[in-house]
Amino acid sequence: MAGNAAGTSGDQQAGDDHAEQPPPAAAAAADASTAGVSNNGDVVDDDSVDEEQLEEYQEMLDSLGAHPDKVKINSLSMVAEDFASSTAQASALYKCIRTPLISKQAPVDRKLSLVYVIDSLLKNVRGKFIPVIETDAKAWMPVVFEQMSEEQ
Repeated sequence: MAGNAAGTSGDQQAGDDHAEQPPPAAAAAADASTAGVSNNGDVVDDDSVDEEQLEEYQEMLDSLGAHPDKVKINSLSMVAEDFASSTAQASALYKCIRTPLISKQAPVDRKLSLVYVIDSLLKNVRGKFIPVIETDAKAWMPVVFEQMSEEQ
């Protein structure tokens, strides 16, 4: 009986190993996406930035307004997930947020909402946003703090 249990367990394990392996086409596609090569062998530029998507993101940021709106911030974070795997893409999107954040022309009452967007990127989206923002936060934080202090 112990032999049967061991044999059955071994058969199940062998069957499980086979079941866990992706089909060859899916494995090739996964390997291609990781390597930066498409299924037909063309080199794919993983760091290309979709300018149209950035413009749409900028429009969403512009509609954010002075009061932090959780629904809009969540929507901005969901869109940002498409940019989180590439440093170039995360940097481009972060620049959309950073520019009005440090601009003296941007209304001060809008800056808190932008800080909340950055907070959401760091907490919820993560990915390449963490190193991008981490290296720059010390530059914009005092500027924003000063501008907000002057307003009060």
